[in-house]
Amino acid sequence: MFLLSLALTAQAGPLTVQVDDPYTIAVVLECGRDLMKATVKSGQAVFDSVPDGCTVNLIRRTGIIDRPGTWTCGLDGCTMDDVHHAEISDAEGRINVVVTSEAGGNSALEVTCPSGYRSRTDIAEATATFDGVPGEDCLLSFKGGAPAKFRGISQGTWYCNLVGTAAICQKQ
Repeated sequence: MFLLSLALTAQAGPLTVQVDDPYTIAVVLECGRDLMKATVKSGQAVFDSVPDGCTVNLIRRTGIIDRPGTWTCGLDGCTMDDVHHAEISDAEGRINVVVTSEAGGNSALEVTCPSGYRSRTDIAEATATFDGVPGEDCLLSFKGGAPAKFRGISQGTWYCNLVGTAAICQKQ
């Protein structure tokens, strides 16, 4: 009986919603408990019929999310707030490196210090951790892919982004 009464309140004929935003990809009508969706084609979304009193919602393409993490999206696009990474903690003599971009084929990181300290560890869940690092500025090298390096890494947590063959790192 409920379906019959819903059909009786629907308006006969198609409903066309003109959309002037080129980034809108769909229109969703919220009609009480029902949702109706139509894809925008050539600036129009067409519905076969529509119940009375619907709210119009536009689905707009705003950006691309290409990896796990925490993102903020708005009308101007999407930016990553934090990449999904293994759990980390700070400690004396520890360097945590979180790789915030694709690793460019690299599977490991290596830290080399002027005092002779040298350690290599695999990247797991976008993270590499080095313990026992002396308190000096060291060289971080990406291994297994693009030969990216960052000079000046020291104890603490660092977020590194690969841009071509350059590593850009910031201490957190």
